[in-house]
Amino acid sequence: MFFTRSIFCNTSSTLGKLALKLVEKKGSLQYKSSVICFVYNTILWASEPLQTIVEAHLLGHKAGQLTGDIVFALHNLILAILTDYVAGKSLDTVQKNAMDFVSVLNRHGLKIFFKNTVLLLSQISVLSKGPDAAQVDSMPSEGEILSDASSGPSIAAYGKLHHLTRAFLFRQMHDASLHVDISGAVSESHHQLNPHYLMGYFFEGLASFQFARQTRASESAKWMERGQSVLAKMRCWSEHSLWNWENKVLLLEAESMFANGEIDSAGRFYNSAIRSAREHKFVHEEAIASELAGMFYFEIGLQQKSYSYLVHSVDCYKKWGAHAVAKRVENVIKSNFGRDIELLEPNADTSLEHLFASSQESKKKRQQRECKPY
Repeated sequence: MFFTRSIFCNTSSTLGKLALKLVEKKGSLQYKSSVICFVYNTILWASEPLQTIVEAHLLGHKAGQLTGDIVFALHNLILAILTDYVAGKSLDTVQKNAMDFVSVLNRHGLKIFFKNTVLLLSQISVLSKGPDAAQVDSMPSEGEILSDASSGPSIAAYGKLHHLTRAFLFRQMHDASLHVDISGAVSESHHQLNPHYLMGYFFEGLASFQFARQTRASESAKWMERGQSVLAKMRCWSEHSLWNWENKVLLLEAESMFANGEIDSAGRFYNSAIRSAREHKFVHEEAIASELAGMFYFEIGLQQKSYSYLVHSVDCYKKWGAHAVAKRVENVIKSNFGRDIELLEPNADTSLEHLFASSQESKKKRQQRECKPY
């Protein structure tokens, strides 16, 4: 099964890159925006770094502007914005770009891609200001968009993955249980898989392993099975792009091991997930992995280590722009350590510094291996 999919993906990638070369030929400029949009949105997203995908869509946007292909110019632009969000770009920057995009739509009197953009703006508002800040001024509410019969199953699936993401990040686990079946929603929508939906799978896996640790044995087995199913999917996609999916697989592995009581192995995988997220410039996932590692170390009694990881998580959430999530973790720190914070702060554990130092060393070794001739 995987071998067949691998051959299919490699063949598709080859054909997609060939199409990109063909539109560079004289007389083909009018097709450049649409080809870039199609190739990166349907094929190369599976193998190219997310940051590269953003750059490609921005190039497609410019190409569409030059030729007057307004639809594909806008399609490329919204895909760049959405991918920036998935890649952990500063939420302030993504918000500004999304607001500018809405202004462009209004100027042209267009509604295409409008609902996706409003849902994204709503998500950013919640992450930066808190769960009660979903309404964006002068725009339709999430409820209005998701209840609109004309929105269709793809918009419903997109809204569902946003709700699961915020439910997990704010630890509103009851809400998470209502939205956890992202893979099912994507299947029902018949929408082509893309990085945005795979991020939904990632949070489905994280939430499932959380439920597996928090529920009775009979329920726990069900959640473990769901989590393992997601992990298997993510392992498969990481074979096509370690850059995009390695850190996510490592974190899901760590959570699975923690839920299974494999303490020694879990610690190593948490650290590897943090290193990978940092190497590949996913600050939001560095924050998530650091927080989960911090809670893991707290539960096994390593308070000093837990404190360091949680503080680092707060710093990463703030860097991303998710200030409301950072505030929640700060409250966790206060709740977990209380007056002990005064004892922990002056002697803050340096394990994360060693972790990042080893990250740079492992990156150099990997680059050296990749440069060796076969």
